[in-house]
Amino acid sequence: MNGLLDDVEVADLRAFEDGFYPYLENSAPAILTDIAIKKALDDDIRKRLTDAINDYKGSFLAELKDKKEASQKELAAKNKPWQMYSTYGDASAA
Repeated sequence: MNGLLDDVEVADLRAFEDGFYPYLENSAPAILTDIAIKKALDDDIRKRLTDAINDYKGSFLAELKDKKEASQKELAAKNKPWQMYSTYGDASAA
């Protein structure tokens, strides 16, 4: 199981965890049931859990990327200082 979240930034791990548990409960509840019954991670559970982590991580990272891009676009739209100064110092504007 080691290394599965290496491509998730430390700052995003809480959000990953907060979303993963509901994802697991809805998408693969048998994994949680099997863990509760067996009280151990056998090879089958480990594989299914790894698959679930990778599935969720793919959608999590895609959503995170979309949010960051939208945030950057919003910030860029608010902070266009060159528009403020576009006619200052421009001899052709006079």
